[in-house]
Amino acid sequence: NRFGQAIRYDGLLHSSDWYKTVFEGIAGGELPASTGFMPPDGVNAWDAIMEDKASPRTEVVHQVWNNIFNESVSVMRLGDYKLIRGDPGTDLILSFPKPGPMPTPFGQSGGVKEQGTDHCRAPSGKIPKTDKRCLPHCLFNLVDDPTESNDLASDPQYADIIANISARLDMFGRQAPLPAYIIPEKQRKNATAASCREMSKSGYLEPLDMDDV
Repeated sequence: NRFGQAIRYDGLLHSSDWYKTVFEGIAGGELPASTGFMPPDGVNAWDAIMEDKASPRTEVVHQVWNNIFNESVSVMRLGDYKLIRGDPGTDLILSFPKPGPMPTPFGQSGGVKEQGTDHCRAPSGKIPKTDKRCLPHCLFNLVDDPTESNDLASDPQYADIIANISARLDMFGRQAPLPAYIIPEKQRKNATAASCREMSKSGYLEPLDMDDV
């Protein structure tokens, strides 16, 4: 038992797992069979963390692509492998800067505060444009290649892994609920009837930016 110790756990987890881990694993509670439109998809990882066992989670869906949500890329990790389909964006790898010897007051490093808000932004940098595209897909072994530098998709020995992850990614895309993010006013005006119907069926509504209401 590693209770009370500073520990490192290398098992696969997702932020959604904290719900069950804290409520069931730490607090000793028991979730009801139904807590809403869709059951919680997290896992209780408390025993795995404390006893340094394999994680009960085996996969993480990073992003889906369907008729409701489309950013030209869908991504999923299954076991050690991560599959990317579409445009993953820049492949630039940036290292964290070394801590400075003295604190820097805000505003003296180029940061800005958005007008009328309390949102602080780092200075915008120039990101070089890349031609990296995962079409039809890219596959990476995240254990051996955490920087995703060695694409395995063209190697025939990984064909079954690609097919398996792709099938699950398609399934999750069909089952996915509406995305949860604050809809800006200009996008809200273009809300489609299909989205409204989905919200009505699920009882789930998109959050609004109350400053615009």
